[in-house]
Amino acid sequence: MAETTARLRKYEAMIILDSAKAGTDWDGVVGRLRELIEREGSEIESLEKWDERRLAYEVKGHKRGTYVLVHFSAPPGAVTVMRRSFELSEEIVRALILRPIARKKRRFKVREVGERKAAPAGGTDERTEEGASKEAGEASEGDE
Repeated sequence: MAETTARLRKYEAMIILDSAKAGTDWDGVVGRLRELIEREGSEIESLEKWDERRLAYEVKGHKRGTYVLVHFSAPPGAVTVMRRSFELSEEIVRALILRPIARKKRRFKVREVGERKAAPAGGTDERTEEGASKEAGEASEGDE
């Protein structure tokens, strides 16, 4: 089991269930949802009912839906089969499966208050004398 667990990837799914079916038989609908997810060797970490809401537009003839958030681990190929099963299910109105982005920790250099960045090599001004004199010449020509 440790060998297959090492190859599992973490996913999260936002699933919209048919509110009529979820309202009358919540345990049955969630049981079938768990079965669809676990069928391909996936392991559910959390399943959370969010809320029943009116949809922004009609989806597959439904005006309302019950939102469910699922975090699970699955083998890479299982997600394709799972998406297809979700499309064929009469209880699932819409589903979105994503892989969460692993965020890297950023390291910031801490400076004391009042400490400034080091001046560039060759002085405090990055412009060359030629560039500064050209800019001064252009400004005086525009005044005429």
